[in-house]
Amino acid sequence: MSKKSIGAHPYLYPTPIMLAGTYDGNGKPNIAAIAWAGVCNADPPLVGLAVRPSRHTHSAIVARKAFTLSIPTQDMAAATDFAGLATGRETDKFAVAGLSPVASEAVDAPYVAECPVILECSLYQQIAFPSHTYFIGEVRDILAERAFLSTSGKHPDMMKFMPMAYDAGENAYYSLNKLIGKAFSVGLPLLKQK
Repeated sequence: MSKKSIGAHPYLYPTPIMLAGTYDGNGKPNIAAIAWAGVCNADPPLVGLAVRPSRHTHSAIVARKAFTLSIPTQDMAAATDFAGLATGRETDKFAVAGLSPVASEAVDAPYVAECPVILECSLYQQIAFPSHTYFIGEVRDILAERAFLSTSGKHPDMMKFMPMAYDAGENAYYSLNKLIGKAFSVGLPLLKQK
């Protein structure tokens, strides 16, 4: 295989895409498409997201000390993309996208009713970087549609609700729809060979 240097970029593959829900200073619900997000810690459960200081979502998280992460399905690509294109300062993104805000019972933020999986987060820490602030949220609760839970009922089954992935290099959304192996299992034959 021949590798080519393409320079330094914040590319990770695949990147999850989700909708960050916040209330602004006037109490208006807002959503923003967020791709720069991920798991930070297990106990307490922490997730983080990167937001530019100029964004409406940034000031809302700072003011309310809370946010939700609603995980959209593949059929919500247009609404999700719109939530990243428009600004909540000037637009009621929920209304235009045809989505319904629901007040979280765990934190001071709204979530998207139409999304099958919701993480409700209180602000744990924020770190200012040159271009973005990394907001770390403590997961206070996860809400999941019963129809999309695993057979054990203990976690969502992504093959049932079909989330999207984002490709920053191509500025494109992709589906994730095929199981290729079970983690902590498919590599066991190699572990036994060591």
